[in-house]
Amino acid sequence: MTHKATILIAQVIITIASLLYASDSNSQIDVTNLFAPQYIIGNSCESDTLDKFKIDRSDLLGYIGPNFQRYSIYIDSVKQTSSNRYSIYCRVKRFSKICDLTLEATEALRNSKKYKFKPHGIDIHVTLDIHGIESNCDDSGEIHGKAEWYLFKPENGTPFFSSNFGIETCSDGSSNLLFKGQWTNLNSNSKRKLRFGWARIPDSQNLDCGAGEFIPCLDADKYGWKNYRDYYQKCISTDRATSDECNKLKEQDAWWKKP
Repeated sequence: MTHKATILIAQVIITIASLLYASDSNSQIDVTNLFAPQYIIGNSCESDTLDKFKIDRSDLLGYIGPNFQRYSIYIDSVKQTSSNRYSIYCRVKRFSKICDLTLEATEALRNSKKYKFKPHGIDIHVTLDIHGIESNCDDSGEIHGKAEWYLFKPENGTPFFSSNFGIETCSDGSSNLLFKGQWTNLNSNSKRKLRFGWARIPDSQNLDCGAGEFIPCLDADKYGWKNYRDYYQKCISTDRATSDECNKLKEQDAWWKKP
């Protein structure tokens, strides 16, 4: 074998190793902030500049079944496993059961369009195929459906979590990660409608009595929504969310911290 051939083979081996390493590295990319950020970035409807607004990861709201029984979801972390696939690690609560849940999300469709106003950038709308199975709880279920995911990429910047109104997060009805699908009981094979989303829930006209923001109707209290409605009425709608009383109410609803 000539020296030139040896060098060529070595280069091929290095190239293959680099590709394998890159593939493995991609599986370790943490993209939690693209799904469950601690802050949402958007405009204030009074300027064309971007500001940071603190949000609560527990704002991923959901319901299961015909009576709008609350289905709470807390996203703990998200890993990108390939160029268009993500593993979403969650805890969920339905009725009194708390389960672990890993959702596998695959990009089915991605659309991009230029934002016409300042700040300049690109609105990104992704449809995700979602599948997952609850674990570490009794009476666990399987989930499948589709979610609408919205990002914004500023000029010379990296994408960030936005809303269905792009960076106009102050607009009434702003929402993200809008899921429509089905929950199937793994024991009985019975099926129930499942919906969830950030800030708003799809198909929730008979549950959502809010105008600018989501607020559950009074008769939904018996289906797990009382704590959320109490917190909203006493804290969010009266701008007292930092008071001791509100922090206590918020902590009472922090079910994902419990063993």
